[in-house]
Amino acid sequence: MRRARILEILYHPAFLSLIIWLAFTLAIPLSFSRYRIKTVSEELLPPCTYLVFSDLDTDGSSERLTIDLCDSEQTKIIVYRGDKVIEQYNVPYHPSNIQSVSFYDYNNDSSKEVYIFTLNDTALFLNVLDPVGTRRALVNNRLIDKWKKTSRSTDRPNFIPVGLSENENGQVSDLVFCVSTGFSLQPRNMYRYIIDIDSLIKSPESFATIDNCVEINGIGPLPGDLFLLSTQATGNADSAVSFSDLSSWLMVLDNDLGFAFEPVKTGKYPSRVVAIPFSTDETGEYLVLFDYFGTDSTGSMFYLYDEAGNRTREHATGSFENSFGYIFTNGSDDGKSFYFLKNHSALVELLDGDFNTLDSYILPPLAQCKPIARVDADLDGDEEYFFLGRGINALVISGSDFRSAINLSLDFEGTNFLISPVLDLGEKPLVNIQLERHSWLIRYERNPLFYLRWPLYMGLYIIIYLFISLLYRTQKYRLELKRATEKELASLQMKAIRNQIEPHFTLNVLNSIGGLYLTEENRQQADYIFGRYASLIRQTVITSDKIIIPLEDELEFVRNYIDIERFRAGNSFDYIVDIDPGVDTGISIPRMLVFTFAENSVKHGIRKKPEGGILEISVRLNGGNVIVTVEDNGPGFVRDAASPAGTGRGLKIVNELTDLFHRLEKVRITWSVENRNDHNPSVTGTTVIITIPVSS
Repeated sequence: MRRARILEILYHPAFLSLIIWLAFTLAIPLSFSRYRIKTVSEELLPPCTYLVFSDLDTDGSSERLTIDLCDSEQTKIIVYRGDKVIEQYNVPYHPSNIQSVSFYDYNNDSSKEVYIFTLNDTALFLNVLDPVGTRRALVNNRLIDKWKKTSRSTDRPNFIPVGLSENENGQVSDLVFCVSTGFSLQPRNMYRYIIDIDSLIKSPESFATIDNCVEINGIGPLPGDLFLLSTQATGNADSAVSFSDLSSWLMVLDNDLGFAFEPVKTGKYPSRVVAIPFSTDETGEYLVLFDYFGTDSTGSMFYLYDEAGNRTREHATGSFENSFGYIFTNGSDDGKSFYFLKNHSALVELLDGDFNTLDSYILPPLAQCKPIARVDADLDGDEEYFFLGRGINALVISGSDFRSAINLSLDFEGTNFLISPVLDLGEKPLVNIQLERHSWLIRYERNPLFYLRWPLYMGLYIIIYLFISLLYRTQKYRLELKRATEKELASLQMKAIRNQIEPHFTLNVLNSIGGLYLTEENRQQADYIFGRYASLIRQTVITSDKIIIPLEDELEFVRNYIDIERFRAGNSFDYIVDIDPGVDTGISIPRMLVFTFAENSVKHGIRKKPEGGILEISVRLNGGNVIVTVEDNGPGFVRDAASPAGTGRGLKIVNELTDLFHRLEKVRITWSVENRNDHNPSVTGTTVIITIPVSS
């Protein structure tokens, strides 16, 4: 009972649908990213022209700036509101890197200024433009520092904007930025420019190669007026200079750009230091990824330093891709954990202060570990990272928690991307992406399909369930139809069987056998006939639950029947069963098929002849058919209106048997009955031909 109940559950459409649903979702998961990207438009720009956007007047809609570098001696900047020009500026020289163009509101007048760093072969300059406020240049070609171009390299200084930092009076903010160089060695400094009084503060002389700088602001208990530098040991300077790039250094600068503590040497060339603020419940610290990628056995490490620059802890980094790994502050928990980007395959681990892995994420493959831009692309208050993808025309966009990264492929090759947000009042925000002369406007937004995953999963299950239920009901109907057909077929066969097992037939046979046993000389014949009768009864009982049997079993049943009837007729006729050796007698036929014709031949044919009756049954192979012929030399049959085919009641049953057999087995058995004297008047009798198709 329990087994039957279990099988009932296992074969139920709901359970079968669940199994198929699970297999489908595991093999082809409905994977929808939390965000999606739509390309809104594409534009081809003139040569040497760059396009950036910023909401300069903070009215909710971005102004458009074109930066034209076609003139080798100056940069032409045109500011548009819609299709109309607000202002045009001609700034001497060109920016060293177009990504350094930035927008800030230093004096809190609700209009942003444009900050452009330019350079010639000997000096670095700053220009501050105010297109929507005063509509003039607030700072024009302000000298920042000197530099000397080396004869063996095209390397140029790189500007790294840090942002605005509030000064002592709190009314205005100062511009903070870094400059880093390669073979020219200098300048490698951080600068604080006080715009109102045109004053420039410069950090102490250093030959450490600056890779990045972050202002410590709102991370745990660390002071908010410190600047944390990440550096590289690039091996270009002499060992005698201050803070040589033969080593990587941890450097922290205070508000006046002096060292908060003496820079800490962390490792030798070639190596780098990636530093981020870190906090515990009690203290603020600096977390350092020391990445050594030389040939020595020096290992890469995580270091923690306190506010005075003392190393408090260290931990082996474990396996990661050297010269690529990077760490990021986790702002969602106030800097008490951090993200570790480990390789080009973009495995990101979330680690706690004890360097335990809390979670891990996989991004699309990356070409660079540092983001090329940070933009709040969907205006949700959280900036997205824009990484250079592993493909030469690919970008990877990820939230700051690295949970939902998307790959964006653009139909143009290049790696020098320029990215800026685009606002349009009342519309969803856009992002402008420029690559060489091609510019795309894209929309980065939440993907509604991500939230429809579970309804889609449920809908998929319902569809599978309905399909399985339909198959189940169809199969059930077919089984019920098959059972009904089998029942009907069995009923017809039982009608034929009654002729052998009805009481008067049995009594006549037994009386005849008993008469033989009265005399000694007939006992051997009595044993033979009794054996045939017993075999007939045994076959009837054994096959009582079968409606389809092999041809050989049917022929054996017919032999037993004819032997008994021949005995009852006083051996007044003879019979032959001739089977061709090439015939497969194991083929399936409806039970009682051959018997019905043999019985008709005996009852209505040869038993009507006093003597000399012959019944011949032959089985031959003809092409793809087995031909069974039942032939007698009786008087033949007479056609009448009541029975146009002259088949009688028994042969009517044969018609129904073959029709039902075709419904069950899809095999069409045909038969025909003819008088022998139709072809030869001197010969009497009946010929039945049964054609049974067989597979090749």
